[in-house]
Amino acid sequence: MDPNTSKEQNASAKTPEELAELTLQSKKMRKRLLIVLCGVLAAILLLSALIGVLGLLFPSEQQGGDHGGGETPQIKFDKPYQGDIFEYEAYLALYPEVVRYVSDSGLGLSISEDSDRSFDDTVWYLCDFLDIMKHGDTEAYNACFNEHYYASHTPQEPFSQQMIYEAEISLVKTATVSNGDTLKTYKLMYKLLQNDGSLRTDVGRNFASPQFVVLRESETTGITIEDLYYD
Repeated sequence: MDPNTSKEQNASAKTPEELAELTLQSKKMRKRLLIVLCGVLAAILLLSALIGVLGLLFPSEQQGGDHGGGETPQIKFDKPYQGDIFEYEAYLALYPEVVRYVSDSGLGLSISEDSDRSFDDTVWYLCDFLDIMKHGDTEAYNACFNEHYYASHTPQEPFSQQMIYEAEISLVKTATVSNGDTLKTYKLMYKLLQNDGSLRTDVGRNFASPQFVVLRESETTGITIEDLYYD
């Protein structure tokens, strides 16, 4: 006998009650499957909403390295440090006295170890500028800028001692103006430990953002800051 014929006979032999029961069971299975799928979808939506809420409550602070472009990281500012940062062991452990000069080839040389002062005078000027920020000396800071700068900028408000570390100086370009003065543009890179935002709001622990300083060298006025801007 043909097996297919036997199956057809068995199916046709089912009573109306049995067929109704099979139909009912099939509907129940589809209903259960639909409930399971709805539950999975609800769980996914709930998890997505939870991740969004956590992202708002605990925003990520990108402090994994130097900023290389893209979105600006959210920096969590600290309260102003109470005390002298030059007696703060956590800051001193970062060797803040070390300043490096980075050449065009990418080679970094320690300026602090250059006892014969072979670097350009403008480089040493920037070292002093960094030192002024470390000491939180607002008066000395504002005295670094010339009339050209103040034609479009206002003096800096008082700021706290800046816990600058891993500072780097590199020359960007040099130009000579009509009166014979020289303009040198440098890039400053440094990180700030426990930044309270009183001077810069774009730098944090383990995070540096470039700052460009244009220095004017003049035989009459010496070295002054002509401009200061950010990338």
